[in-house]
Amino acid sequence: MGTIDFSSFEYIPILAIRPAEMSALEELPQKDIDLILPIFPLKGWVGSNHLDNTLERIKKSISNRPWIADIDKFFSRSETVLDNNGSYKRPVFEEVDNLLDSKNGYQNWFEFLQNIPEAVPTLQLEDLNELLPQLERLTELKRGLVANLDVSQLKTQSASRIENIETVLDVLQHASERSILIIFNLGKITTELLDVKDSILRLLEMAKSKVPNSKIAFSGSSFPDGFANQEDNENPILERQLYSYFLNYFDRDTLKYSDFGSARVSEAQGGGGPPVPRIDYPLKDDWRFIRRELYGDLDKEEIYSEIAKDMINKDYWNKSLNLWGTQLIYLTAASDDIGITSAAKATAARINIHLYNQLHYYTPIDEIDSDEDWID
Repeated sequence: MGTIDFSSFEYIPILAIRPAEMSALEELPQKDIDLILPIFPLKGWVGSNHLDNTLERIKKSISNRPWIADIDKFFSRSETVLDNNGSYKRPVFEEVDNLLDSKNGYQNWFEFLQNIPEAVPTLQLEDLNELLPQLERLTELKRGLVANLDVSQLKTQSASRIENIETVLDVLQHASERSILIIFNLGKITTELLDVKDSILRLLEMAKSKVPNSKIAFSGSSFPDGFANQEDNENPILERQLYSYFLNYFDRDTLKYSDFGSARVSEAQGGGGPPVPRIDYPLKDDWRFIRRELYGDLDKEEIYSEIAKDMINKDYWNKSLNLWGTQLIYLTAASDDIGITSAAKATAARINIHLYNQLHYYTPIDEIDSDEDWID
């Protein structure tokens, strides 16, 4: 594949290895997938036994295009992945755990990536004693390099955590690899985080000062955790607000846009009963949604159909946006079996539309040809 040119990508979202994200990406027009460089924190695909299944699903979504490889550090480290004897319930948990082994400069991680030419490596930063040998190993791949820095507790970030960030930047400063992307991962973004945007700005400026040849980004998600007692509303995309603020200090080539693709930072936990039917419609700066409780003699599929009918008659609905996600909503309104009948499919439709809108944020949607044949 050769060394990645981060400048050639408009959008670098962090996408979980879940059906909704993978389908949403796969169903974008091919010319748009070309412009997206996704970051995949690797874990097992659904109930599969081996990481090979994850790699196959990534290839199904984006073919042989480049992508950034990271590791989902929570996947293999929960007590629930072990059986009563303390053994891994599935081999894939052990495979992921082995990738996180820091010995010999994260040798397992390096050897794993060697066999995936499309994968741009991300530095693993849990053991900074192995940072320099790891960097030297990953540089041998000659594909570019990514540092994904966790600043999710920015308001209470300890001095030692900031020192760790500086340590990483100082090492990158002397790296022989010249194609570097530095991401500050904010995790869950709330309105409170807007109050400390200047602290984020100082981190971005530090990265650019110490590693002047790098591209920089921040990422996170402000998608709501819940919608209780709401039927028809909107939520602002706070990550886009932050990005617009930082563009007062950086140009778009230096500061790349990243987010979590309109997904939550962590998966929603099961509550009491099935999800209330809801369809989301992403705009460029906010997410609109319609939600309806089950009522009367209507079943869930009929409720989704009623929601879709309401949505396509809203002022914010764009009739010229012809995407897989919008087509699903049209089919839902027509009570077609291919339409949305579950929260999972509604999520996939939302992510598909969101990815497209954020990729083309600076171009009027009506001026873009989004029409492409798609197959359910």
